[in-house]
Amino acid sequence: LPEAWLQLIAPYFQLGDLIGNTVRIPKINFDAIQEIAAPHTLSIAFQEEAARYKMAIEKLKNQDIAIPPIGLQATLRSYQLQGLAWLQKLDALNLGGCLADDMGLGKTIQVIAFLLQQKQEHPTAINLIVVPTSLLFNWQDEITKFAPSLRVLPFNGSDRPSNISTFKDYDILLSSYGIMVRDIGILKKQNFNY
Repeated sequence: LPEAWLQLIAPYFQLGDLIGNTVRIPKINFDAIQEIAAPHTLSIAFQEEAARYKMAIEKLKNQDIAIPPIGLQATLRSYQLQGLAWLQKLDALNLGGCLADDMGLGKTIQVIAFLLQQKQEHPTAINLIVVPTSLLFNWQDEITKFAPSLRVLPFNGSDRPSNISTFKDYDILLSSYGIMVRDIGILKKQNFNY
């Protein structure tokens, strides 16, 4: 290919991943796509979706405070309510996100509150939590304490189920990194909500 063509298409490969004959670019890169693509090459559907994302992300900057879900056995601090609102807004946009905070400020309770809200919106959904082995029991205790209505399947130890049909009776599958790697063949058969 001529060097000029390579320079023209290289940014697309930097934004996304080549899957078969298609470059898949995550939606979060919508701004970058608009910068590198000629406007006439972008479909009307993409332009409308990008405009919606841009407007929604601008609204995220003016963070609202979330209302804790029914059944949460805790009082969230204002910054925890902001973290919960952040997760809820990202969910509404079908985007992933990250809670990055100092240790001990309550990221676990924010995630538990979010998953409790998810259960209310999607009663049959199954969520996967993967943590270091040393934190499995802490997460189990925190879920039981703050959201006792969430049904948790500890997916660790030698007696863990080998058939995903067992998962349907639970809201959360709680596992460790080591078990996840070992049982990836089983876990990838399940469509997890989060």
